Amino acid sequence: MIREVVGSFCFSLSQRRRRSKGWRYTGPIQRTYARLHTLRGDLPAARASLTEAIDLFERMGMRRELAEAREEMARLEAVPDNP
Repeated sequence: MIREVVGSFCFSLSQRRRRSKGWRYTGPIQRTYARLHTLRGDLPAARASLTEAIDLFERMGMRRELAEAREEMARLEAVPDNP
């Protein structure tokens, strides 16, 4: 139930961001998607979302968020994918 609500919320945010050109929020939204995918056990999708978030944080100069996202990626890379 909570995962579906979070997924719906993330989708709503991404749609709103597209309409308002709020690029500053794209990285955090992708990072939230990564967390959601992690909760669902879809680690490849989590890594893909986190990779996009890291790229956006780098380009936008968001150093604190970049460091946190890189730490999350290191934790994800330490976990093997489910077969």
